[in-house]
Amino acid sequence: MKEVNVIDLFILLIMAVFSVVGSYNGAVLSAFKAVSFVIAWLLSLIFYPLISKLLTSVIPNFLMVISHYADGSSRIPDINSVNMPLSSFSSMQIKQIVNQAQIPNPFSRILISSFGSAGKSITLAEYFDTTVAIVIINIASLLLLFLALRFLLSAGISVFRTVKDIPVLDKYDSLVGAGIGVLRGFFAAHFLFALVPIMITVAPIDLITELMDSSLLSGIFYKANMFTLFIR
Repeated sequence: MKEVNVIDLFILLIMAVFSVVGSYNGAVLSAFKAVSFVIAWLLSLIFYPLISKLLTSVIPNFLMVISHYADGSSRIPDINSVNMPLSSFSSMQIKQIVNQAQIPNPFSRILISSFGSAGKSITLAEYFDTTVAIVIINIASLLLLFLALRFLLSAGISVFRTVKDIPVLDKYDSLVGAGIGVLRGFFAAHFLFALVPIMITVAPIDLITELMDSSLLSGIFYKANMFTLFIR
């Protein structure tokens, strides 16, 4: 049953904080910051695969270390199938195993969609471990690149403010700024909730899963997350 819980209160708190900041900054500056978020988001979606490749090529055994600590194969429900070769499973069986494992998206989606292109000489455990690790690296690369781009764009906005005065609306400047602040809070909540699938997959805690499932608002930011939805 859906009900207001601590997750919803946390989301509303984020919205409220950004609304207050937006009211203080005014409409135009808040709009600049909101646009910078969208630009950083779009660029990070385009270029995050390059960051992932850079991390795995520059840092020796990076994928292996993430694979070891993420331990995706521990989510496989049938321990007898863990060491079976991947070639012995059909795509329908993989889908059933993933569903039984109750792994959140984007992990479950990619485990199912990547089966056809995976090397069939590996075991089911190796497939789960490697795929989960790759998805974690991709999510981390996307979020880190987004933060870096947001920092650069924010620095650019700050320089622009020192060179030229930011215009102020004649009416309702604070009110419009507060509204744009709520939009920025919406974006910020999506960023934070992009980390939830990693938490649930790597360290499955029933309480977190129950809170996410019963929350009224979490589905907007968790199941339809604007970051993890585009991870591949």
